[in-house]
Amino acid sequence: MRQADDEALVLALDEGSTGVRAMLLDRAGTPRRMAYRETLPDHPGPGLVEHDAESLFAATAAVIAEVLAGVEPPRVRGLGIATQRGSAVVWDAATGRAAHPILSWQDGRTAARCHALMAEGHFVSPLHASTKIEWLLDRVDPQREATHAGRLRCGTVDAWLAWRLSAGGASATDASNASCSGLYDLFAHRWHESLLDVLRIPLASLPQIVDSSAVVGTLALDGLPRIPLAALIGDQQAAMMGQLRLAPGEAKITYGTSAMIDLNVGAEPVFSMHGAYPLVLWQRQGTPTFCLEGTAITAGAAITWLRDGLGIIRSSSEIESLAAGAADSGGVYFVPAFAGLGSPHWDPYARGAILGLTRGSTAAHVARAALESIAYQSADLLHAMEADSGTKLAEMRVDGGADRDEEASRQQQVSDHSYLRASIGLRPAALRAG
Repeated sequence: MRQADDEALVLALDEGSTGVRAMLLDRAGTPRRMAYRETLPDHPGPGLVEHDAESLFAATAAVIAEVLAGVEPPRVRGLGIATQRGSAVVWDAATGRAAHPILSWQDGRTAARCHALMAEGHFVSPLHASTKIEWLLDRVDPQREATHAGRLRCGTVDAWLAWRLSAGGASATDASNASCSGLYDLFAHRWHESLLDVLRIPLASLPQIVDSSAVVGTLALDGLPRIPLAALIGDQQAAMMGQLRLAPGEAKITYGTSAMIDLNVGAEPVFSMHGAYPLVLWQRQGTPTFCLEGTAITAGAAITWLRDGLGIIRSSSEIESLAAGAADSGGVYFVPAFAGLGSPHWDPYARGAILGLTRGSTAAHVARAALESIAYQSADLLHAMEADSGTKLAEMRVDGGADRDEEASRQQQVSDHSYLRASIGLRPAALRAG
């Protein structure tokens, strides 16, 4: 399709847990250009997951520059940013540089602190940024002097990116990301000041909570056009919007680093008795819409481990053909609890295991068991959603890198992956891939 010289374009940035992608899209939502950089996290110790902030930002600037090369600046009407969510950043207000490596949402170092706070009646989770920000501040500003003075800022990745990309001009996070920080009051729709007091996080150090589609600032990177920063949203919530899950009762599952089911529940938060949790889905014109979410902490990351840790595949795209070499898992079970177990178990201390090995077990059996582990976890998430909502979901839209092979990913098409689809108990036709 020929691209008109004056055609309006939108720049989208996806800041994920294992990679950064920038895309230019036209008015119809058709991708015109795309650039990607893998940005794998570091694992400095058992249960610890960090990102080097400067490497992450360098990759971000590189993909933005790549897709904007040669494009007339007036044609790009805005930049929308979707990000990994509960990761915690403390940064220097003057330079935008992180004062410590970013603590990933998967990082489990504050699990004991969360357990103690829960016993005191505070709802916190090791997946939240809340106790991670406390941990960071305790190390880089234990007396909170720099934070109170405004020299240090705190927040999730979206807030840090907005600040850094705008050269300090934007201090903002949208309500969806704020709700994933663990510091958001779901009823008052603002920062939870009593929890901030407990964690000794100054309110003034946090960004303003805005609509998901708010214009919060302007891109201010050397050599790049000054594009409005026109949207911030959590990546799972962005997937819900992209899959047009706009009405209560509509759901999707995303297979990425983790597997996450989100169910639109409408204007009021719904609390789970089955290991899910309420979040803001998005906020428009000051009014939030809520979702119920369940998380399998490790999904596609298990495939990455088979590649980088175990070495039985050279690229993630090889996993399906390897697994297809075994008629079944041969009694092998893969428990991908590299960073604990999420819904419905919520055990941050669980660790991964491969069980049922015999002398006849092969790499194909392990690969098949790894794929089936994603399906088993997905079934747990689906059953939890149905129990909490009181309805049986007839349709589940599917997206994410772990539902694609390498060639399909290049073509922006979703492959079948019958292991995942059949094992969660829905007909393939009901799983409409986006």
